[in-house]
Amino acid sequence: MSPSHQIIWYRFGLGSSFSFCKSAVFTFGTRRLPVILESTSTLRNLEKIIRGPDRRHIVSAKPTKLAPLYAVHALLRAVLITSECNSFEGIRGTDDFVVEDSRSPETKTRALSVADSQEFIGEKFWSKLQCVDFHDPQAPETFAKSLKETGFAVLVTHPLTPGLVDDVYAEWREFLTQCADPDRPDLRENYLYDSETQAGYFPMDISETAKGSTQKDLKQFFQLYFPNGSYPDEVSDKARQLFHEMHSLGRTLLQWIDDGMDEKVKAGLPCDLADALSYENTMLRILHYPSYREEEKPKGAVRAAAHEDINLITVLPSGSSRGLQVWSKEDECWYEVPCHTQSIVVNIGDMLQEMTGGDYVATTHRVVKLDDEVGGTDRMSCPCFLHPHADVYLSDKYPTSRKFLLERLSELGVI
Repeated sequence: MSPSHQIIWYRFGLGSSFSFCKSAVFTFGTRRLPVILESTSTLRNLEKIIRGPDRRHIVSAKPTKLAPLYAVHALLRAVLITSECNSFEGIRGTDDFVVEDSRSPETKTRALSVADSQEFIGEKFWSKLQCVDFHDPQAPETFAKSLKETGFAVLVTHPLTPGLVDDVYAEWREFLTQCADPDRPDLRENYLYDSETQAGYFPMDISETAKGSTQKDLKQFFQLYFPNGSYPDEVSDKARQLFHEMHSLGRTLLQWIDDGMDEKVKAGLPCDLADALSYENTMLRILHYPSYREEEKPKGAVRAAAHEDINLITVLPSGSSRGLQVWSKEDECWYEVPCHTQSIVVNIGDMLQEMTGGDYVATTHRVVKLDDEVGGTDRMSCPCFLHPHADVYLSDKYPTSRKFLLERLSELGVI
């Protein structure tokens, strides 16, 4: 390992509450970069990373039920990637780091390995799910492999404008809250969705009912199509900019899938996935999951019931709070998807599964209110659903993607 990419010290103090405040030093040639890590409880998630060649990386974390060792390992990975450090070293070598464990007085220090971190929450599943540095030369291969093996991949770096997603969340939270206000019936009337185009505002009483569910999801949202469809005058053009950037990123990701696809599977496609992508059919959905008390909601209702996405792939920037979970068929249980600020989750949709004859499998996911969620917490999200042209062939059962789309929209109860 090159001495220019080496952690020269790293230690966590893990007490009964798993609280710590320790630090590390990265060495980049002759430049030393300090890293301060702070947490009040078990590590949950990267909340904030401030980057710069001579500045400290500040990372905050919140409580969670996730295993602390897994979270610590995920934290290390993210810090290393965002600091352009491609490896780390502990007392037992790469992928290990030193832990001071006050719960075991006989063993004050020990090496914490990747195996330790994965055993807590689905070793086989999470060991395949890759965190991808978009700018890494190996990114296309790593991304395609993770997507094929798990149905998901996480981009911890990406080309979206920094801060753009947060800006969209802020102004659309205010706008969608106003849309639901009984004192502003004009907003609902002006922007209520068109059942033919599926563009516009979907209030909570018209929200989707997931396939197989009996209750509507506890959410409201606005669907944006470009250049067609309504766009509110009450907000800036930032959501429009976000769509353009996410569509461009999506095309790149589809090309990566094309490049990594098995040749026999690829031979069965009507065209490359990147060429199948439609600008007009791709949709940006800005979602608001309002806060609520359990006694207020209909029995069995959740923010988004278990489902698979309709489209080719979904590009999903990190939500404003936790709650996204993925179903592991192998382990037969739900796992929380880490909510790392500024990261992007990418998942396979049903159209890609249909198009590849099941070689790429859409993964079931849902959004729930977690047991340890702080009261009054809402959630914002802005998935971009990448759709093919309406006449793209999927399979003999669905000779056009349009036929597939209409069937699913009918199942959701929105047409």
